[in-house]
Amino acid sequence: MEVTDEMVEAGSRAAYGDHFERYRGLIRRALDAALVKAERERAWQPIETAPGDGESVLLWYPSAGRAFDGFTYRYDDGTIGASSGLIKGSDPSHWRVHLDPPLPSQVTK
Repeated sequence: MEVTDEMVEAGSRAAYGDHFERYRGLIRRALDAALVKAERERAWQPIETAPGDGESVLLWYPSAGRAFDGFTYRYDDGTIGASSGLIKGSDPSHWRVHLDPPLPSQVTK
């Protein structure tokens, strides 16, 4: 997704009314930064950067050539461990958050 000038103007006008011109650049930078952050969070990340808090994530196992649902945890020495419960004797190389499921209106029966 790309931030358009129309989006910036609409956001500026909604937030700042007649003073929107003054804040147009600020809002553009904030929207661009938010999109970059969102894209980064949804991308595959090296396993060393996993949250390590037991949250359910997708784990990429190169040996299997696919991803499995699993979780990550942090050892006392700070290193990350991960488990999918399905792949034994192999470590994942990457992780990512789960994407949102489709809306009910998008699901065909």
